[in-house]
Amino acid sequence: MSALAAIEGALRERRPTLLPDSTHPRGRAAVALVFGGHDHALNLCFVKRARRPGERWSGDMAFPGGWVSPADEGPRDAAVREAREEVGLDLGKVAYLGQLDDRRIRYAGNGPSPVLSSFVFFAGRTPPELRPDGWETEAAYWISLAHLRRDANRTIVPWDTRRMPGIRYLDQVIWGLTLWVFQSFESVVRTRVGPDS
Repeated sequence: MSALAAIEGALRERRPTLLPDSTHPRGRAAVALVFGGHDHALNLCFVKRARRPGERWSGDMAFPGGWVSPADEGPRDAAVREAREEVGLDLGKVAYLGQLDDRRIRYAGNGPSPVLSSFVFFAGRTPPELRPDGWETEAAYWISLAHLRRDANRTIVPWDTRRMPGIRYLDQVIWGLTLWVFQSFESVVRTRVGPDS
């Protein structure tokens, strides 16, 4: 079985955990995990958020995505819109593979938490050019799945009083909520795809 077919099969065969809308003012966010490349050389799209004062994820590595707006037909539509706005990807014309489990985005305090929904796409054997918009997104990368899985690229990020796991890429680190989403994907597909894909 090909790596791509294994990913698609693993996502198709399970029912993701879906959470109800939050009473938090921001409601729900959505991200797109967009793969591209040949079967055993798959790459995953990441963006580097633009640095802006007061933004929680300013300058961080992330998946294309953002808050669901009233104009969106739902969280998947929001993920598609954000990928188009942030890096010029037209996900309406690519293969949709499935959805991962929803997760609550934890803020300090005990108030309601927004919900994050994550959707997986395959953009073709030749990954499309990424065009960062320069406003929300400072840079964008196709990072190989092999790089993301390699133990040698693991690192630790000091955060508040804690030490958080991360993955190094160039001079950036993938960590926090973005790393959790990637690990959620891995927990669904890794046994089907295998460690060397």
